[in-house]
Amino acid sequence: MRGAEAGVGGRSPARAAVLAGAWGRVRLPLAGTCLLAGVLLLGFPVWSGWWARHVQSVAAAEFRAQIHAQTRDPARRGGAAAALSAPAAGVLPLPGLTPGSPSPSGSGSPPVSRPGSVLAQLRIPSIGVDQFVLRGLTYAPAVWTRLLRDGPGHLAGSALPGQPGNVVIFGHLNIWGSVFYHLDQVRPGDAVVLSDSAGTFTYTVTGRESIAATDLAAVAPRHAGPAVLQLVTCESVFQNDRLVVEARLTGTVPPAPA
Repeated sequence: MRGAEAGVGGRSPARAAVLAGAWGRVRLPLAGTCLLAGVLLLGFPVWSGWWARHVQSVAAAEFRAQIHAQTRDPARRGGAAAALSAPAAGVLPLPGLTPGSPSPSGSGSPPVSRPGSVLAQLRIPSIGVDQFVLRGLTYAPAVWTRLLRDGPGHLAGSALPGQPGNVVIFGHLNIWGSVFYHLDQVRPGDAVVLSDSAGTFTYTVTGRESIAATDLAAVAPRHAGPAVLQLVTCESVFQNDRLVVEARLTGTVPPAPA
């Protein structure tokens, strides 16, 4: 009799009823929470991919308008391009640069574009990348998060396409459009093309390296020496180290006349 009174598993019927009631009260909210978490987990890549495509379509229209305006007025082309390398108001500059200082190219012209506006078109045919690079990227968390959400970002203070020194472009690996998801598949000899109002610049990949996320010196802006391009993303989905693909300038085509 005692065994029967104890109920299943050694619990009394009263205790079992209490436990069953408690589980019944939390089961539905718990199931709803798990369902919502699943929807968010699966939906975020879809939504972030849509957002990235939307921003890039807007950037494409802006880029076409920018090229059209600047090719109609060749006198604006040089000054506008030089000013793009200077930090804009509201963007935290990198060490050694202060807002309002002359751009590294020597032009004292004020910035003509806002942070997040289009700097250039980036194409990597070997991995199917065709994106518009946004200007004004810094290591300030708010700027970093907002700008890379919209596309690849040009590190403020680094060289402009075709100029001596290093053009530094960061992009996400597996979120917000996964711009550089296949960057690890780029091989020496592959072409990387940057186009802006000053022309079309072809870089040829020379190699790649893995660096710590804190190794800012490896991609520090410089404005002397060979014209190189550095493309930077995370080493892998589960690692915070950075993959840096480097390419050298091997071809320049001036813009077509208006």
